[in-house]
Amino acid sequence: MNNKNNGGLYSKVKMSVKTADIIILVGIVALVLCVVFAVKQ
Repeated sequence: MNNKNNGGLYSKVKMSVKTADIIILVGIVALVLCVVFAVKQ
């Protein structure tokens, strides 16, 4: 039973990490676009 809980928790954590990576990636892309836009102005 304990092993199943750990598996479920690990699964949730893995999903959260993947989501965090996507958010960070989007944030970096947005930051780069803002810098490029500011330089062009």
